[in-house]
Amino acid sequence: MAFVVQTTMDLSTLPEAQREFHEGTPGWATAGFAVAVFGGAVGCLGLILRKSWSVIMLIVCVIGIAVQTSHAIFLGNGIEVFGTKGLIMPIATFGIGVALAWFARYAKGRRWLT
Repeated sequence: MAFVVQTTMDLSTLPEAQREFHEGTPGWATAGFAVAVFGGAVGCLGLILRKSWSVIMLIVCVIGIAVQTSHAIFLGNGIEVFGTKGLIMPIATFGIGVALAWFARYAKGRRWLT
C-alpha cells in the first residue's frame, strides 16, 4: 500500500520543496522503492510459509532499500527538505530489512525453512 500511496499522491498538496523533491526523484530510485516494497512483502510471505527462497527475496529487499535511500539521503536533497528527522524512517527501514534478511538466513541454517 505504501508504494501505491507514494506513487499516486497528489503532489500539489505538498510544500514546494517536498513537491520538487518528489518530482525530481529519478526512475531508478522509484524502481528501488518498488523492489524494496514487493521484495519485502514476498520475502515475509515466504517466511510465514517457511520457504527457503524468502532469504533471497529479503536480500533483494535490502538492496532495493539501499538504492532508494541512496538517492533520498546522498544524491537528492532529502536532508535539506525533510531535515535530520527525515533520516529516521530510512534508517529504521534499512535496519528492519537487514534484521529480516539475517533472521531468514538464520532460520534457513536451522532448517526451519524448506
